[in-house]
Amino acid sequence: MKDQNKTNNQLIAELNELRERVSEMEQSETEWLQVKNELEDSKAQLAESQLVAKLGSWNLNFAEQKLEWSDETYRLFDKNRVEFTPSFEEFARLVHADDLETMKTNFNKALESNDSPYHVVIRIVNDSRREWVMEAFGVVKRDEENKPLGIFGTAQDVTERVLTHDRLIEAEKKASAASQAKSEFLAHMSHEIRTPLNGIIATADLLLELEEEGDRNRYVQIIKQSGSVLMSILSDVLDFSKIEAGKMLLDFHSFSLKDLLSDISVAFEPELNKQQIALRCQVSTDVPDIIISDPNRLRQILFNLLGNSVKFNQKNGVINLHVSTFDDKNNHVNSGEFICIQFKVEDTGIGIPSEHKERIFESFTQADRSVTRQFGGTGLGLRICKQLCQLMGGDIHLESAEGIGTSVMFRIPVKTGSAIKQSQISLAQSTKMAQETRILLVEDNPINRQVACALLKALGYTINIAENGENAIDSILVNNYDIVLMDCQMPIMDGYEATRRLREEEKFKNLPIIAMTASVTKEERMRCKEVGMNDFIAKPIDMRSVKATLSKWH
Repeated sequence: MKDQNKTNNQLIAELNELRERVSEMEQSETEWLQVKNELEDSKAQLAESQLVAKLGSWNLNFAEQKLEWSDETYRLFDKNRVEFTPSFEEFARLVHADDLETMKTNFNKALESNDSPYHVVIRIVNDSRREWVMEAFGVVKRDEENKPLGIFGTAQDVTERVLTHDRLIEAEKKASAASQAKSEFLAHMSHEIRTPLNGIIATADLLLELEEEGDRNRYVQIIKQSGSVLMSILSDVLDFSKIEAGKMLLDFHSFSLKDLLSDISVAFEPELNKQQIALRCQVSTDVPDIIISDPNRLRQILFNLLGNSVKFNQKNGVINLHVSTFDDKNNHVNSGEFICIQFKVEDTGIGIPSEHKERIFESFTQADRSVTRQFGGTGLGLRICKQLCQLMGGDIHLESAEGIGTSVMFRIPVKTGSAIKQSQISLAQSTKMAQETRILLVEDNPINRQVACALLKALGYTINIAENGENAIDSILVNNYDIVLMDCQMPIMDGYEATRRLREEEKFKNLPIIAMTASVTKEERMRCKEVGMNDFIAKPIDMRSVKATLSKWH
């Protein structure tokens, strides 16, 4: 009986031990499953991270000659895991031929060095011929004897980054070139401005020392010509600035094309005679005389082009100006109310080298520095011509042969205008009207005041003077004036405030107040209009513009 009990106890013990082993095995299996799940989660997170970062991984085993790619690496290379087995040789076939040597050099460098990781930026060409840029980093794995066992690394598509970098480099080059061009322009502009200033100042000194009256007119003419050059330079700079800022306004109205061309011919006559250059103007019979466009801007374009032809022409040379209509079907001109007029300026001058023709319409550009040194100029004229043509709805292009001559042609759409009514006022009547017109000149600068007063008296007007806005109001309250010429920037009270106060008085609401200012921007004109000024005369003033403006108000 004892033996049987002992046997039973042994069986129970063995059964309990077996249960404990089964429990341990179940626990180990649970732990293994847990570790397995954690490993799968880590792999999933790694794959997700690589997908988000677009960063693949790879592992090259030298002993097994095996290359392993992550899922993201397969995606980067546009390969299918089932259909493609990666290897070093297969990978090398995907590298752009021009980058293969770079890849091999960097690879060998990493293997030979203990502290240099593998790094390369190369172009990849897939079977689909899609080219992209890959950046790869790698760490060499070594054994205890420091022999390389393989390389583990990453691969990333950096195409957009490389393109952005290239664009930044290109933009930096363009910005540097533009900055250099503007610096050269400013240096050249300084020379251009100082040259006529020297003529003005030196000639004024001569006039002060002059004892004989015979040379006086010649010296005055030099001063006037130098001043005109300064005005031309200033106008180019201001026009360029306004066009670039999108603030250039056009003034379309009817005018006589024949009269405009005649005025231009007369203006160039002294210079043409001096250089013995013939100007021939031919206008086709189908070109209407009265057109609607901006005559001032058209005159400016023609002045620039003809001025260049005169400047760069040879002695006894020829300039031809052809004006004709052009059938511009592509732009729907010559249909309905618009017609297209073509202006062509041809000369027998020095011409332009072919390598410079593409740049000739750029800002601050002339054919080359030797041209600038020999002939002068701001380098803005043709750029302004191009921009004005585009603003007027037209285009411009140039043909030239070095040593033979240049032909510049521009086309603009215009409307046909009606006959312009001529003024019936005789010169005698105009002079009488001027003599009967009392003007208050409001100007703080003594030199400007003296010049304006002399000019107005030469035109026959009766003048009173005020030195600031406060004095002007006091004078207007006790005198009857027909017109007020009001400077804008003055001490004590400026012209804006003086005008605003006068307009508050009922009896002065219709008094013509004309601004006289050196600022000619659109904002300045708007400000003058807002305070109640009727018209605008830009400084420096000239007799023709003053006469034309005043004649509208008396």
